[in-house]
Amino acid sequence: MSRNHTQHPSLLAFAIAGALFLANASAQDVTVQPPAGGGFVVKDSSGNAVRFRIDASGNLILPDLGAAAPQGALVCFNAVTGTLGPCIPGTGAGGGPAGPTGATGPTGPIGATGASGATGAGATGAMGVTGATGPVGPTGAGGTGSVGPTGSTGAQGVQGATGATGQAGSTGTTGATGSTGATGQTGATGTTGTTGPTGPLGATGSTGSTGATGATGIQGIQGNIGPVGATGSAGPTGATGQQGLQGVTGATGASGTNTLMVIRNWHDSASPLFTGFSPATISGTTTPTCATGQLTNCAYSFVPASCSTLANLRVQTVSNMGQTITWGIVTGTPGVAPSAGATAALTCTTTAATAASCNSGAATTSVTGMSTIAIKGTWTGTLTTGTATPGTGAFFYATVDCR
Repeated sequence: MSRNHTQHPSLLAFAIAGALFLANASAQDVTVQPPAGGGFVVKDSSGNAVRFRIDASGNLILPDLGAAAPQGALVCFNAVTGTLGPCIPGTGAGGGPAGPTGATGPTGPIGATGASGATGAGATGAMGVTGATGPVGPTGAGGTGSVGPTGSTGAQGVQGATGATGQAGSTGTTGATGSTGATGQTGATGTTGTTGPTGPLGATGSTGSTGATGATGIQGIQGNIGPVGATGSAGPTGATGQQGLQGVTGATGASGTNTLMVIRNWHDSASPLFTGFSPATISGTTTPTCATGQLTNCAYSFVPASCSTLANLRVQTVSNMGQTITWGIVTGTPGVAPSAGATAALTCTTTAATAASCNSGAATTSVTGMSTIAIKGTWTGTLTTGTATPGTGAFFYATVDCR
């Protein structure tokens, strides 16, 4: 068959067409005899895809069988005749020993519905006229002659009227019960159910006989201390004991802080001015000396004997003193007044405003107990005019910590 050319019908194709035509007329078998080494092939309308093939060895080949729609029944063949048909029940089962009888399978499905009733009596349209049969070609020498050309197809007959619907056929018999299915796998264990309600309390049992005496238990927990008893009468005074050893001298305690304070009114004054701290000075306002021609009170005071460090000078004005003033502490050695030209320590500055204030911050300065001390104020110009009346003129007060 492979020697056929696609542009001309093969001899075998003509032979098959003629045989089919003749078979319709004589109702005899159609025999197709390929040439030696050839086979029988059925292709699609394009002539490219093979639909059915019997090769020279008699093998039946259906190339598209693997892509066909799945079906539900097995197909077997007769090893002697080659006849195809449904398999005998049990065919293909394994040959091992019979296993134990499984559980009864579910009821098989209901059998297929019986065949439909006979078609109604509507007449089929008349068959179109068969085309004339072409002449049979002459027999070729030593082989089958070529098949003559196919006659033209007759005209289509008129479509007959649709017959009435036949009565429904009777219901078919119930199909045979299917074979027992294999035992299914054990299902997964179900979740534990909720705990049921507590049952009623059983009746009290009779009192059992007294058991043997148990072993002595472990020591119990110490009990709470009992209440304090009443105070007994005082005993006689004992003899005086010997003098104890002298104790170690304790560490020196931290030094306390003395705060030195002063309040003054420097109205109508020019820079610089000095003043001591109360109560060792009263109203001195001039340079820190007690020379002739100055106020009767000295303009300085003294450092307490326990003091060695001065810190935290704080100045607060009451009225507007009229100038920006720089404040500081000047000191002299014991018995000597502070020098007017000495450099001041612990300085701070107030502005020309009512209730102005300043402090010297974290700075400190060392002093000797019983040395002299004064506050020094310097500014430019003259301080506010006023009187000694509190709240007028140039009132201020100041403190310094002495440690």
